[in-house]
Amino acid sequence: MARLCQESLRFPYYDLVVAEELHLTLDRIGDEDQLSPTQLSAIQENAHAMCEQVAPFSVAIGSLTGTAGAVGFSVSPREPIAALRDVLRSATLSGGENVRPKEGAFHAHVAIAYANAEVDPAAAIEAVVRLHSIPPVRVAVTQAQLVLLERQRGSYAWQPIAPVRLRGALGPELREDTGIYGDRPAHTSRVGDT
Repeated sequence: MARLCQESLRFPYYDLVVAEELHLTLDRIGDEDQLSPTQLSAIQENAHAMCEQVAPFSVAIGSLTGTAGAVGFSVSPREPIAALRDVLRSATLSGGENVRPKEGAFHAHVAIAYANAEVDPAAAIEAVVRLHSIPPVRVAVTQAQLVLLERQRGSYAWQPIAPVRLRGALGPELREDTGIYGDRPAHTSRVGDT
């Protein structure tokens, strides 16, 4: 689905996200140079403990949208994603000084292109509107991933630090016979914002 949509977004002012780097950022922990290894370890341990009670869930990824800086898919329903974000935010805040979760509203999305220059809004909007008929896909969220994130020209590069598995009881929508159960992390919490 991402590749199909990216074909319509091949403008010189967009850098397309490669398939292996598609992700949904839940929150920021803080700047790498401001956090000690002890703090990161405590955050990781707390995230593991807190996610023992969080059940895996499924989400729909679809409905292409855009901002001045990116184009991506909306993700729904919002409730389980927000609940996981809240749990991971609590783990982050337990890390002590210099943790810096992001302030403001949270909009769950999976970016497929980042702007690298001034965007022609009319062309971008036209491309996005043409893609609105693509049906969403359902994916299982079975873990979060703590990552080291670095902002690069037109995109983000990230390096996994630690997976955090969701270990609560599975709901009926995620039984293996539904075909949407999987182990690919759909969400990330991030360290660093360089």
